[in-house]
Amino acid sequence: MKPIVLDFETTISKGPHGPSAKDASNDFHTIIYGDSPTNVTIEHKEEGFKRKLPIGFTSMLKESSILIGHNLSFDLGYIWKCPEWKEYLLRGGLIWDTQTAEYLMSGQRHTFSSLGELQEIYLGRKIKADRISRLYKKGVGADRMVQAQHRCKRFFKLYEQYSYDDGITTLQVYEKQLVRAEQLGMLDIIKMYNKYLLSLIMCMNTGIKVDLDKCEKTLREFKLKELKLLEQAQLLIGQYWDDERLPEFNVNSPTHKSAMLFGGDIKVKVKRENGLYKNGNQKFKLFDELVEVTGFNLPRKYTTESKVVGRYKTDTGVIEKIYKNSSNEAAKEYCGLQKEAMTYHKMSSTYLGAFLNLSILERLYPNFNTTATATSRLSSSNPNLQNVPSKSEMAKKIQGLFVAPTGWQCVQIDFSQLEIYILAWLSDDQQMTKDLLNGIDFHCLRMSWCSSMAEGKSYEEIVHLAKKEGVKEWVIKRNQAKQISYQKAYGAGARSLAESTGLLEDDVKELMEKEDRIYYKVKGYNEHVLRTVENNTEYSTKMGIPSYLLRGGVNGKRFDAQGYELLPIKQGDNVTYEQGLRRNIGFYQSPTGKRYAFEEYGSFDRRGNLRQNFSPTQTKNYQVQGTASDVQAATSAALLEVLLTHSDKIQFINEIHDSKWFYIKEEYLNIIVPQVCNLMEAVPHLFKKYLGVDVPFKFPVDAEVGENFAELTAFKPGE
Repeated sequence: MKPIVLDFETTISKGPHGPSAKDASNDFHTIIYGDSPTNVTIEHKEEGFKRKLPIGFTSMLKESSILIGHNLSFDLGYIWKCPEWKEYLLRGGLIWDTQTAEYLMSGQRHTFSSLGELQEIYLGRKIKADRISRLYKKGVGADRMVQAQHRCKRFFKLYEQYSYDDGITTLQVYEKQLVRAEQLGMLDIIKMYNKYLLSLIMCMNTGIKVDLDKCEKTLREFKLKELKLLEQAQLLIGQYWDDERLPEFNVNSPTHKSAMLFGGDIKVKVKRENGLYKNGNQKFKLFDELVEVTGFNLPRKYTTESKVVGRYKTDTGVIEKIYKNSSNEAAKEYCGLQKEAMTYHKMSSTYLGAFLNLSILERLYPNFNTTATATSRLSSSNPNLQNVPSKSEMAKKIQGLFVAPTGWQCVQIDFSQLEIYILAWLSDDQQMTKDLLNGIDFHCLRMSWCSSMAEGKSYEEIVHLAKKEGVKEWVIKRNQAKQISYQKAYGAGARSLAESTGLLEDDVKELMEKEDRIYYKVKGYNEHVLRTVENNTEYSTKMGIPSYLLRGGVNGKRFDAQGYELLPIKQGDNVTYEQGLRRNIGFYQSPTGKRYAFEEYGSFDRRGNLRQNFSPTQTKNYQVQGTASDVQAATSAALLEVLLTHSDKIQFINEIHDSKWFYIKEEYLNIIVPQVCNLMEAVPHLFKKYLGVDVPFKFPVDAEVGENFAELTAFKPGE
């Protein structure tokens, strides 16, 4: 494959999108390209390139089959609509993003790697000029640097060398990554994820239409409801906050909330006599005084001590635990109000406010972060559309803001029970596979195993009540069982499952024990992964950790003199590091070729002996969640050609966990929806094509259609 490197230096908008291509005022003023480290070209334009590719690059692109770059989702946003680029993709042109490759080869440990970090790893030293990098961080863009070429010749020479080094070293890093990928047996998975990246870049540049008028109204409504809930919470604690020396209770103050929930002292200023003036008048002075507040006096099992002595954590998780488990009715009522107010606040700030601030011509263009998580599952930001809530009435108001353009329909295609299919395949559990292929609803099946949930009803009766009749009580129970399905697949234990679902811990244990007996190969597979991780380790070093995560340690001592990371020892919420004990990183490689890194921790047992181990939750979780990501990657990669050639009929706009969102032209629904469903279900064919691995069953999907994403109905061909 003949490579060509590409890199842009751009302007930096002062708006919320910074240097991103989504801001139309940004442009590239320097383009770096070349087909070998000895043949790199730089072109500058003071007025900018107007997002058009120069002839030199397009000529080289026609002769190339793979484009190399670092963080290509940034650069390709500038040229996505160029006809030369579309032509390159349609003839099968590939990309190799060095950031993506490093992320995957590190077992998803090296997130958001910089080119400077890769230079150190592969070339032995950081080559990028810090002076230029600092200017970019301060908001000085390429336009100003190019404009300085006549009056600041020495500075411009440094900038040119910085640009050359970007092109040269990216190609050098690629060559070394290629060798390492082959050694690790990861070439196929890296190629597939790079094709997946192309489909996501297309998605980011398409955007999703949002009803801004409705968004503004919903934001006002949510803020008003939040204030009313906080006022109710304020009134509720009046009898507990009755000392006249106390200030007005602040429902948003961690100190006040801690004292109210768990008891504690509040420091106040008290005015007292402090002698006499010369004229005989009394003199007064403010003194600090502690006022004891008993509050609800809840047990500390719901929380942990914060960094402030005498104060306890009162975050969302603590409030949730008290609300679900406390027998103190007044405290439960207070936490219920707080919980609801926090939810409205989160919806307002994370979603509604962000939508209004970040929208461009009534569309949102999220950043899909493909190198962010420990498992490679997708995340998104600016705004966060990948985690848009879906279950509650409040959440539906947010999803209802995402609307279809005139003449189009919103389409959501969702994998059914994806994690269970993944687990059945990875573990080769024949009984689980048989139940899946027989159409068993695992959530209803789990309910039938738990006596308190089943209430004496059989599996068939539960399916009828929860799915066919849609009886509210049984729908809620099925959702509880659904949480167990997902969280157990990700390694959750009985206690945490009980807390998150509201079920009794004994009932959850009963359910889990029965599941382990029936699907016994799953437990064996989890034990195999843990043994593999323990037997395939290497020491953690500074070089393998992203620079933004290097902070921490005791007195700055997190690494020894040789650059090895010390073992972190957990004691409650605190972490200490002990000289002489190095941290191990264990690896497991899944059938798809994906590599997973597991970090070792230290802890003390009841006898005070130090143990070094890997998290069982992580070793059960990562490969399940990560393989689900592989399914999404393979199907989105396969969709790319369809999306490129039929963008007037279908547009890919979002991916949320196990589902994909599309806009599809109304008159083509009956043709395109079945085709996309068939493609997504054909995971065995795609895994064989991209990764050379066999999967014994298809992965079923469900399709829904509507005018917005809150009001979707099951797709029925012909209607």
